[in-house]
Amino acid sequence: MTLRSSGRNVKELIETSIEVDVIEANHLLTANNFVTDHLGTSTILSTAALADIEMYLAAHFVALTEEKGGITSESMGDAATKMFGKFEAGLGGTRYGQQAMSLDVTGTLRSLGSPALKARFTVV
Repeated sequence: MTLRSSGRNVKELIETSIEVDVIEANHLLTANNFVTDHLGTSTILSTAALADIEMYLAAHFVALTEEKGGITSESMGDAATKMFGKFEAGLGGTRYGQQAMSLDVTGTLRSLGSPALKARFTVV
């Protein structure tokens, strides 16, 4: 197993107190396994694209750990931060997961989070 990205790259995306080696051993390894399992055989995505997706997925996992999901609003005293956008379940739950989905031009990541469609058939 070879990581496509690095903990340093992930820390450039997301402000975190998690150490680089912990990011690599946990969040980045999880992202690497996920990308390999679901996108690794793609003939459309380049090695560089897979590395970018892996990096954003790792940042997504860091955000889930530290922020308990994506920040929608936060305040301390008179200062306040509010993130705008639509946050969903799964990868849509953070801006990093959303970015990973947008980088995946195959649509695989987006389809993994889609609910199962239901149909009802009536025979007369």
